[in-house]
Amino acid sequence: MSRFRGSADSTYKSLAGKRVLITGGSAGIGKATAIAFSDNGAIVTITGRRQERLDAVTSQLKKGFSVVADLLNVSDCKRTVEEAVKMMGGLDILVNCGGVWTDAITSDHLGAKGFGDAFTMHVVTPAQLIEEAMPHLSANKNGAVVNLSSLSAIQVNPDGAAYNIAKAAQDHLTKTLSRKYTSKGVRINSVNPGFVDTEIFDVLVKDTGRTKQELHDWAKTENELKEICTPEEIAGPILFLASDAASFISGVHIPVCAASQVQLEIDDPSVFFAGK
Repeated sequence: MSRFRGSADSTYKSLAGKRVLITGGSAGIGKATAIAFSDNGAIVTITGRRQERLDAVTSQLKKGFSVVADLLNVSDCKRTVEEAVKMMGGLDILVNCGGVWTDAITSDHLGAKGFGDAFTMHVVTPAQLIEEAMPHLSANKNGAVVNLSSLSAIQVNPDGAAYNIAKAAQDHLTKTLSRKYTSKGVRINSVNPGFVDTEIFDVLVKDTGRTKQELHDWAKTENELKEICTPEEIAGPILFLASDAASFISGVHIPVCAASQVQLEIDDPSVFFAGK
């Protein structure tokens, strides 16, 4: 019998009627998260750079809205929150799923442009969105923020310095702001996935010259289930952290990577102790 693959099913009754803003909601994890929140009765606004892709997702939501925004442009943060609040009548949950993988991050990962793009999108933009959203999130003393981080904040790829370091900084942002705002009734946490079957593999095909199947086969070796995580398997932990089921959880980072963050034991202890 094959292993059950999880999904963000309709189990979080506390999310019904909640007003949720999800950045990067037009594809991948953001899209899966938007659909999962909607399936649990939430009102959802998603952001993205292309209206047609946003429309394709909002058509799948029970009650959904969209804001066209390029959040690599920090000035879009204030407008994004204002428009979302206006359309939904308030804001209870913010999910920072927006990400970027620019040429500079890939090819100039130790240069100023690479660091600039990575830190803007993964640190400055989430910080600004949280600050703009805070008056609304704290209004009912039951707000939540979930930042989509990465296992790269914990385990590093030496050829991805700008991204790795920006994600580590994002995790510290999560902890710092959780100390600042939990007392105001807003919990702030993050989810840190390993490899997920999203459009990132299309980028990796371009960067590595490998086929998508070759990259999938390699990614499967990087975790203990020997499979690739689906976007829906990330949406589930995001919903949990945003729901009342996580009412006493704030300032944590949840790795979702099938034990790949755990240092492996040595298969044969005699190898380690040989010669001692």
